[in-house]
Amino acid sequence: MKAVMWTDVVQICFMVAGIVAVIIKGSVDHGGFTSIWSIMYDGDRIQFWEYVHPFVSFVVAVNGGISIAKRKRVCDRSVRLKSKSTRSVESNKYVKSPA
Repeated sequence: MKAVMWTDVVQICFMVAGIVAVIIKGSVDHGGFTSIWSIMYDGDRIQFWEYVHPFVSFVVAVNGGISIAKRKRVCDRSVRLKSKSTRSVESNKYVKSPA
């Protein structure tokens, strides 16, 4: 397990270093961040306050709710380990379940 963890740590370090290197190289080649920002502004590519369609926000909200419900659900095994009797297992499973 330690080897897997260290491999993941090394991999994320390489990915972050690569992303930072690309950002630095691109900004140096094009005259810095202010120059890049002005190019984006002049080309109408900065759209922070653009109107978002209501359907898109609805889909994002529903998917976020589903993902939260999945993370907060109660696992059967954890309920069985914490309970003393069969009756308490059944009641805990239904009381703690989000769905």
